Amino acid sequence: MSMLKKGVLIFLMCLMVGMAFAQSVPERELAQKLQQAATPQSARFNYLRFYLPSNTVPEKPGLWDKWFTSKIERQHQRALAFYLFNMYVTTNSYKQPVPLELTLNDIGVLDGFMRCAEPFDFKHASQFYAKNKTKVHAHLKQFFAGRSWPWPQPTGQDYERWAKLLETQPLRRGQAAYVWPEVNLLGGKFSQGVTARLKLVLENAHKEGQQKVVLYEEPAAMLEDFDSHIAPKKVRRKRTYRFVVDECNYMSYLIAKQLAADVIQKSNMWGFTRIYTLAATPAKGEFLIPAQGTRFKLANGQNGLKWRYHTAVLAVVPQNGSYVPVVLDTFLSGMRPLSVGEWLSHFSANTVFTATPFRPATEIENALRVPEKTVGNAVWVDGQKYTPAEVIK
Repeated sequence: MSMLKKGVLIFLMCLMVGMAFAQSVPERELAQKLQQAATPQSARFNYLRFYLPSNTVPEKPGLWDKWFTSKIERQHQRALAFYLFNMYVTTNSYKQPVPLELTLNDIGVLDGFMRCAEPFDFKHASQFYAKNKTKVHAHLKQFFAGRSWPWPQPTGQDYERWAKLLETQPLRRGQAAYVWPEVNLLGGKFSQGVTARLKLVLENAHKEGQQKVVLYEEPAAMLEDFDSHIAPKKVRRKRTYRFVVDECNYMSYLIAKQLAADVIQKSNMWGFTRIYTLAATPAKGEFLIPAQGTRFKLANGQNGLKWRYHTAVLAVVPQNGSYVPVVLDTFLSGMRPLSVGEWLSHFSANTVFTATPFRPATEIENALRVPEKTVGNAVWVDGQKYTPAEVIK
């Protein structure tokens, strides 16, 4: 073949490749835009391990469990594997191999620890992982089995870094907490159908909360009880109450319980919905700091009381093949479901969060009662008089 023909052939081949490249650029750009438009948490919730909603009150650890730690240790081994697996999903979804800290964006990675009968020792997580590596990896092998994954398998260094990360997280009541997210990645708009279903749950729970009270009892010694060393001492109790609608923790409990019941009864409608009790506490100081002003603005337009903590419900609801997180908070939004971003906008960055997969609790069930009668500002339950509990104004 002559040099001229070779040159022409090469030119034509280059032209064809160039034309093909030119035609493929818009398709690649479109694919990138579609990939960017899909929020990271959408894919993440499809892969995370999670707990289905339950309305069964769990059994408390027995005397055997308290005497012997083997069962607790097994729970901690599985919880750590649960965490490492969900960190694998989360870091790959967010394309962040070594996060500096766990924020609310990472919700779900700590779920396993919340189901342990005794708190995990987060401050020595690396040591626990090193000591229990064989059994932790046995759980991980089970978690990875029987399914293909879109990301490469994690390395030993990944596991070690993720275990080390637990040691730096703030603790609340013995549980690791999520810090404030500088950029909220838990976005997504929820449909009118999701809004309507959640609004109905809020309305039903609010009606129940208006009828029930929370009972508080504490010892209340008086000076005359100490006047005589001979006379028998009287057992005095200070009995107080608040209506559930005025207590965020108990109101959130009713909302979560109502939602769990609906999810269980109508599983074809709700799918794999996850329900969390979401608690906000100050990172520093005694009281929560609002994003604006000195008091939180309530849904009714009034200023809230001073809050040492605030509790709401987070529902992660399937929608159009993906998931959307929705916050239910009658104090800050009334009967209107909120996006995570809307809810976070009420708080300052001086806030940390715990997210606990919901399930009923005996102590809360026992504290919620319907009064037998009301006289003035006092109520009677089981024949005992209860007066309004004091609040911090």
